[in-house]
Amino acid sequence: MLPHLLQALHTSLTPPWQQTFQIVRVFLHWYTVILMSGFFILLITSITALILFGIYKILTSLVDAINTSFHSKRPRETTLGDRIQETMVREQVQREVEDERNRYLRLPGAPAAAGGRTLSPPVYSGYSPTTSNPGIPFRVARRVG
Repeated sequence: MLPHLLQALHTSLTPPWQQTFQIVRVFLHWYTVILMSGFFILLITSITALILFGIYKILTSLVDAINTSFHSKRPRETTLGDRIQETMVREQVQREVEDERNRYLRLPGAPAAAGGRTLSPPVYSGYSPTTSNPGIPFRVARRVG
């Protein structure tokens, strides 16, 4: 339908305008062809880029899997930074263990074999003098030796 309208418009114009109309029509035709070809080139390029990116991701994950399985068979070389960090972590754990041990040894009833004070384990003796109910026992730690 559009070509018939353009032909009718072309025949209704006077000769100088017919030539101008013909130039504009040719320009629009080639502009549309170039625009559409650019669109298709862009479409093909983006599809190709997506395919290549997918292939790249598959290959890199495959290489990572191969490297991981290869490196798991032999230990990784340790660097100075790795050794320093291992030492710092070891010292931190040792400090935490010492703090926990010291806290444990300060508890009443800590065993003397662990280097603590010689306290007997807590025993229940008597009833709580602070409550109105004489049936509630309280803990008393007594010193041995």
